[in-house]
Amino acid sequence: MSSKPQTVALPAVPPSLLANGVLFFSSTGCGSSKFCVRNPTSCDPQQDLPCFFLSFRREGDSMLIEMSGPVKGYLSFALSHDQWMGDDDVYLCLIDGQTVEINPAYNRGRRHPEVALPDVLRDTLWRREDGILQCSFRRDLHIADSTERFPLDGNYFIFLADGDVEDGRLHRHQRQPLITSKMYNIAESTEDVGGSRSPLLIKFHGAMMFIAWMTTVSIGVLFARFFKPVWPTSTLCGEKIWFQMHRILMVTTVLLTAVAFVLPFLYRGHWSTRAGYHPYLGCIVLALTVLQLILAVFRPPPSSRST
Repeated sequence: MSSKPQTVALPAVPPSLLANGVLFFSSTGCGSSKFCVRNPTSCDPQQDLPCFFLSFRREGDSMLIEMSGPVKGYLSFALSHDQWMGDDDVYLCLIDGQTVEINPAYNRGRRHPEVALPDVLRDTLWRREDGILQCSFRRDLHIADSTERFPLDGNYFIFLADGDVEDGRLHRHQRQPLITSKMYNIAESTEDVGGSRSPLLIKFHGAMMFIAWMTTVSIGVLFARFFKPVWPTSTLCGEKIWFQMHRILMVTTVLLTAVAFVLPFLYRGHWSTRAGYHPYLGCIVLALTVLQLILAVFRPPPSSRST
């Protein structure tokens, strides 16, 4: 008869003490003897309170896994074949009253994870202190006859997420999970990597919108408002310089806005139902931008006289 793995709460002592012969929650060895994911980059869970930390140390045919972070409800990581939530091997560290539960789980699509029994985990330890939740456990590299527990010697994207818990039920994470930029083999590699909570396409979306509406459009308006008397007769390609600069900047604003509008749809692949009013605001901004361009095309030249 197999015994159920026991979860032990660590006493409130400095995390530099040893637990089961392994230095507990330390960045020592990251990049040399264990694979680490850290945010902010190069943070130390012993010294930096806002540090989100995940490490994998291979020990024979098993893996020692540690994760730590400033959370109030749960901390979890997942192994995924892509950078989308769904069909992922998940591991949860969940606060339940005065204790902490450590369980494997599985995501089927973008729904709440299906929590499984912790019988595939061993040597589970947890600790809560000063708002920091830390969990540690071991898992075999291969779990026989299980499609939900991925082999740990494969290549995966790594997710690190946190969120709230209410009456034992996990709430959807309020911010984008930390996701590695590429797939890693945590059993064969000892890299020290970071991750991003904003995908590259979304970063470009924000950067383009910022440039368009805080830079090009503002400078374009200044040229039209204040540079007419500065360059009253100077021309560039047959048009007054102030007008050419104004037109170039305004057309650039339209192009940047249009490209930035498309990028979130390329990332999501569809309309987001969880983004609140932001997509609707984006549609209004794009419509007004295109309308402004159309009105500029049909605007009569400055030399024309009104009847």
